[in-house]
Amino acid sequence: MAKHSFPLTIDEGLFKGLANQNMLLHQCISELIDNSIAAKREEIPFRIDIIFSKETDQLYNIYVVDNSSGMSAVLFEAAMQPGRSATTNHRLNEHGFGLKHSLATLSKHTGIWRIWTKDPNTQKVLSVSSPFKGEMEIDDDTEFPKLAYEINDISTIIYAKVTFDQIQSLQTLGKKNLDINNHLIRLKEHLGVTYRGYLSQDPTNDYKVEGAIYVSLGLDKKIVPPIEIPMEGNKTESFVLEFNGRNETLVYNTGYINDVRKQAYFDGIGLKEYYQENISTQGIDIRLGKRVIATKQLNKIFGIDRHNNYNSFVGELIIPELPRAILKTVNNKTDIDFDDRDWTKIIEYIRENFPLTKVNRELTEEELRKEWILRLKANDHKDIVVSDKHVWPTGVRIDAFKSSFGTNDITIYELKIGAAKPIDLYQLKMYWDGLVLNGEFPKEAWLISESLDTRIQEMASKMNTLAIPDSNSHSYNFILKTLKEVGLIKDEPKKKKKSGK
Repeated sequence: MAKHSFPLTIDEGLFKGLANQNMLLHQCISELIDNSIAAKREEIPFRIDIIFSKETDQLYNIYVVDNSSGMSAVLFEAAMQPGRSATTNHRLNEHGFGLKHSLATLSKHTGIWRIWTKDPNTQKVLSVSSPFKGEMEIDDDTEFPKLAYEINDISTIIYAKVTFDQIQSLQTLGKKNLDINNHLIRLKEHLGVTYRGYLSQDPTNDYKVEGAIYVSLGLDKKIVPPIEIPMEGNKTESFVLEFNGRNETLVYNTGYINDVRKQAYFDGIGLKEYYQENISTQGIDIRLGKRVIATKQLNKIFGIDRHNNYNSFVGELIIPELPRAILKTVNNKTDIDFDDRDWTKIIEYIRENFPLTKVNRELTEEELRKEWILRLKANDHKDIVVSDKHVWPTGVRIDAFKSSFGTNDITIYELKIGAAKPIDLYQLKMYWDGLVLNGEFPKEAWLISESLDTRIQEMASKMNTLAIPDSNSHSYNFILKTLKEVGLIKDEPKKKKKSGK
């Protein structure tokens, strides 16, 4: 029997198919951010600007701008090939479809996109523009487009014209909002969750951050905050599994939703897409390296149906950075590839060792706060002790505020179930700064938590050297205590050993 070979033709049909994979706007933008971080220059923090400009009520222009390493013509051509990427060893360039998939989806209603990149060797600006077709062209004699505000050290700009309907996909819960600003806050929430490992301070590296992401509508530019899980009562477990011949340590944190922490983001607006204590957002996050690759995982991890009993449950599985071939995701990184045997290994271990049970909080931070208020009042009834002291225009409430009789010395307190986290110290600093703006100057600020580690203690020591804005005081004075040290949690009595007689 005769055989003959034939070439595969890549044309517009492939990209039309990619555009119909139901990627949401933040997922498309995340693919572009992944590429920027993967191409980050050594020792230079990455900067990514996501700029929106309105053309009509139904059409918006989006520019994703970075300061990465840029691409030569050869690398640029490779990056445009389906199944290939600009880097071959970075975890964030796992499949080689992200850039093409994102552009095809963003432009599926308008057909308009363009990429500019600076060749690091020649410093020329190269560009490729829509439409996708079997033979593309690189223009090597062009300039970067004019943006809404000046950005130094640009290496790559990706542009797409999108519809407002696509922007509304940023809102996955509730009736669709017609205010673009509402959706941009949600975009910052999506990105703050996904990239918290990159955007937050690294206590193992002198509290440095790897970079920053900004979202803007015209000149109104806002930074994306790292969004940690608003968790209380958290429990940490570590376990070791073997992947590709190497033992790796995984960390599993679980706890319950803390409403105060959830509401503190975005100047008191709070989170709207994640950690909502409802059926659709319950479950754990999965972080691989510094990127969160999945959220709201419950059914597939624990093998149970979603139920209101688990609404308050939240957690995070932290997996170390692994090579690209291990623990795969689907091509557009919108889900985990649960057919992967290594993922099966993790799921089986969690189900066997950390089964999910009905949520039953034994102690809440509200109960701790009430008990602490009673103790402060009992210590000296002449002191002013309140739990409804509000600061900042959004009305953020301090857990406990004390003004000592006679001296008028102010002490503020923040109480936390579980291990103290960097965000807890920043929350306490926010209270302090808010009081200073009101003309009140604290003497001490106590963070009282279930446990403390050396990293949080070191962080507090460094923060205590910082000058206080608009204050006659030279520095902050943060004091760390455990719930046990202040008597809010007592040791359980030891059980007597039974006699062998």
